[in-house]
Amino acid sequence: SGRLSMGHARALLALASEAEVLRVARDVIARTLSVRETESMVKKIVEEHGGTVTHRSAKGAGTTFVVSLPREKAG
Repeated sequence: SGRLSMGHARALLALASEAEVLRVARDVIARTLSVRETESMVKKIVEEHGGTVTHRSAKGAGTTFVVSLPREKAG
């Protein structure tokens, strides 16, 4: 449909940079990916940067995603 849903947006917020968010958002729209497919793509990108994505769900309360990325080394 050429639009991102709130679910897509929540998944994209896990990405580290604005440039990466825009790149993935354009790909999601061009390929009309579902929210689940977008979450999978974001998880792969986060893991490539040495991070993890976990989630927990509670009936009636929705799902919480937790993204952990390693800190950059100073210097």
